[in-house]
Amino acid sequence: MTRDALLAAGVLFATFTQLRPFGVPLGPGELCLAAWLCLTLGRNISSLLPIPPALLRLLVFWLLFSAALCIGTVMAVIVGERNVKAYFIHDVIAYALVAGISLLAVFQVNAPVRLRRTAWLLVLLGSCFATVQLSQAYALLPTAGVDVWFYDRFIGWSSNANQVGLLCLILVLLSLHLAETSSRPVARLAAIASGVVPVWAGLLSRSDAFLAALILSVCCIAGVRWWRWLVLPRRRTGIADLSALLVVFAVPALVVATAPLAYRLAAEVLALEARGLTNQKLERDVGGRAKLWEQALERGLESRMLGLGPGPHLVRPAELREPRWDWLPDFEAHNTFVDVFLQGGLLATAGLLWLLGTAARTAARANFSCLLALVLALSGFALTHFIMRHPIVWFAMALVLAAGTPFRQRAMGAGG
Repeated sequence: MTRDALLAAGVLFATFTQLRPFGVPLGPGELCLAAWLCLTLGRNISSLLPIPPALLRLLVFWLLFSAALCIGTVMAVIVGERNVKAYFIHDVIAYALVAGISLLAVFQVNAPVRLRRTAWLLVLLGSCFATVQLSQAYALLPTAGVDVWFYDRFIGWSSNANQVGLLCLILVLLSLHLAETSSRPVARLAAIASGVVPVWAGLLSRSDAFLAALILSVCCIAGVRWWRWLVLPRRRTGIADLSALLVVFAVPALVVATAPLAYRLAAEVLALEARGLTNQKLERDVGGRAKLWEQALERGLESRMLGLGPGPHLVRPAELREPRWDWLPDFEAHNTFVDVFLQGGLLATAGLLWLLGTAARTAARANFSCLLALVLALSGFALTHFIMRHPIVWFAMALVLAAGTPFRQRAMGAGG
């Protein structure tokens, strides 16, 4: 239980980057993760065999990814790439940390049960901390020197709103998964209740990626449940089947309910257009990202699709650039697949796509619609952000990959 609590606290506090003292790259989250790694490695080092399927899949991915980064580093030296040493070391340490977390998470004894217990602790703690941060945002509690707002976007204890969006997205889908797989009504109610505050916090962050991924997840869960209810040859009774049938009638109502939101968005666009700001906003948001992706793909192709190793390799956009940054390649494409291609080339990108496909297939075979939605949501979020270095992402991947192990049925009874 202590190790599970350390893992839950570690992946949660790793997102609260404002709590790191004096701006150092290590904080309470990283310390908890380091303690968990040491304790878990010490408990499991004597039982190397048999290797669980989830561990084998993650091991194959990380070996491919490491080899691709090594090849990319050699290519960077050959082409004379000017990489900043601090960023290079930062990425190497971050990748080593998340690799160790994901591998040991599925390697520990009775991993599915422990991961499920950790997921319970994570969603409960996450909901409690989100409540505290929202109370600070509405001036109900003192902020104690933490900036919980960035202009009109909620950032809580994190450094930017998109970190909050990613955290809340994973917490919501983990809550739905626990509600889906729990047998006791009290546990289901607790899981659903734990996801309410993260939804609120995620919406206040105004993260477009959070909202789009959440909508994609809901559509995926509804579609899977409806399809399962429609095609499975069994008696269609019970709450699960009635909820699937309800989806058929709820979708038109949802479309009607979103009409006011669509009207408001259209009104805002027309107001911006009247002030001549629409084109500027589109050029800054869409055009800026397109230029970054184009630059990253060009540089990746110039490296013979072998990559340029860890660290950022793009020049900061002109609107964000200062004179001292004119020459410095310290920016990323903010697209996980493009950034992985730039760092590790085609080999690393293929490995990442294979791992996501394997995780989705594992969740589908285990009949875990919420975990399947989680994989799709992370893939969607990754299109506009670089999420490879976030520990909570790799905890989620470990949980999904462990869902298809022989311990799955026993995990169903643990923690609800």
